[in-house]
Amino acid sequence: MGEFLRRVYYLLNRNKLERELQNDIDFHREMLSRESRKDFGNASLMRERAREAWGWSWLDRLAQDLRFGSRLLKKSPGLAFTAITVLALGIGVNVTAFNIIDVFFFKPLPVRDPHSLVRFTTQFPEGSSTEVAYPAAVFYAEHNQVLSTMIAQGWATLTLNEKTSESIRAGVVSSNYFTELGASPSYGRVFMPTNDDAAGAAPVVVLGYGFWQRHFGGDASAVGRTIRLNQQPAIIIGVTAFNFGGLDPGDGERNDVWLLLQQVPYFVPGSKVLTSFDDFDSRIHMWGRLKPGITAKQAQVALLPLAQELVQQHPDVLHKGEHLAAYSGAYAGHLDASDLPLFGLLITLFLLILAAACGNLGSLLLGHAVTRQREISIRMSLGATRARIVRQLMTENLLLAGAGSVVGLLLSWNLSRAVVSWLGSPGNFDFTPDWRTIVCGFAMGLVACFLFGLPPARQLTRQSHRASRARNIFMATQVAASCVLLVVSALLVRAMERALTTDPGFDYKQTLVVDPALYSHAYTAAAAAGYLQDLQTRIEQVPGIEATALAVCPPLGTRVMLHPVRG
Repeated sequence: MGEFLRRVYYLLNRNKLERELQNDIDFHREMLSRESRKDFGNASLMRERAREAWGWSWLDRLAQDLRFGSRLLKKSPGLAFTAITVLALGIGVNVTAFNIIDVFFFKPLPVRDPHSLVRFTTQFPEGSSTEVAYPAAVFYAEHNQVLSTMIAQGWATLTLNEKTSESIRAGVVSSNYFTELGASPSYGRVFMPTNDDAAGAAPVVVLGYGFWQRHFGGDASAVGRTIRLNQQPAIIIGVTAFNFGGLDPGDGERNDVWLLLQQVPYFVPGSKVLTSFDDFDSRIHMWGRLKPGITAKQAQVALLPLAQELVQQHPDVLHKGEHLAAYSGAYAGHLDASDLPLFGLLITLFLLILAAACGNLGSLLLGHAVTRQREISIRMSLGATRARIVRQLMTENLLLAGAGSVVGLLLSWNLSRAVVSWLGSPGNFDFTPDWRTIVCGFAMGLVACFLFGLPPARQLTRQSHRASRARNIFMATQVAASCVLLVVSALLVRAMERALTTDPGFDYKQTLVVDPALYSHAYTAAAAAGYLQDLQTRIEQVPGIEATALAVCPPLGTRVMLHPVRG
């Protein structure tokens, strides 16, 4: 430790020590006679040995190598531009993938105290569900000893009744949703527990920022107005922040308005969301906030007796052995063990892209090495060791790798949002690279530096310029990685072609699906059944119609329902 502190002292007081050393050298030279000064020795060599004794001579040599390498790269702008571009593409693709994974699975959501949040899913012997019946969630919230509060979120499709009617998406949440997340509105206020959900409280809504911009032109005076949803009036009390996505950003970004769960029956008469323990009638996503010192696993175990009690109380709608599974609710996504093979395949493909880029760049540097053979021979004949020259060449490669990493990070910053939006995921995430992404980018640059730079550097410093296997290795790596990527691309194209051309077993080209969206118009179950029967009869009378049928999940539709078979 003493030696380390001594070196740190020398580093922090380097300029002062340099001046003192120079003064001592000048003083001793002045004290010597004219004849004795010839035997004084080389002052530059003395300074060099002193720096080595201080322990930071490697820093001086690194600075020299960096300056020399930057001058050489300036003399070859075409090579530098090509190398940086190739590296930026290879590193940028990998960093983009890492950044997206980091944002979804490792970066906490922008809410208050995210690490105390836990999300619950329903597990039963026949399968699982990401949803929980709202009355069951209320039961857990009222009888548990491990959660300080319960947070619920769902969604519904309603009809906005203005000059013309249109369907809008509504997020339905518990009254503590916004306050527990620490969310502040752009205008007005958000839902307040014990006030807005009290018996007899006036129906209120909070507008989504995008919906507010589209329908009210960003007018702040929209707060306090009355709108009609499913023909029912409600007061606008606030507007969410422009980047608010809540605990489920995929749903939060698409929500036009936000309603209270307790007020859903007001807008949708006949709704069983507050009373039914069947998650088909009352489905919400459930979060809880853990009490201090409690882990998600402990909370899951503590809720098991409550789950057993619920099953005994409602055996007709709940599955035998049904219980809640808990995992961290601080992140937008959750990785299961079943996802690891897919992620492993994707990581392999992205690394192959980096390997192909390194192989291409290594071949380029080997070709450029021919123009530097005379320079290297002269330096070695003047006494430079092979290790010293390799270090200089690797420093030049490190400059290229560093520049490629920086450009790759910038490319990733811009590509991440575009890729996520193209895949249909929410675009309100902050894709600014954090420290993990930055470390990943420069780590990939460092690995790439050794992959593409070390073989050419070793080949260039060989005294005998015999044929090297480095070029063959680079070309083989590039060809192998490219072949694997081409095969995978061909398989994906083939799978897409099969999906588009495979016969589904019916004449889908002559099939028309009509969705009257009765759930958006406050129809009761009896009224909806009558309307559908009447609609089917009228459609059958249209010329050219051969047959009609009613279906909850139409073939090739986007709606999927899974129901386990009860024994």
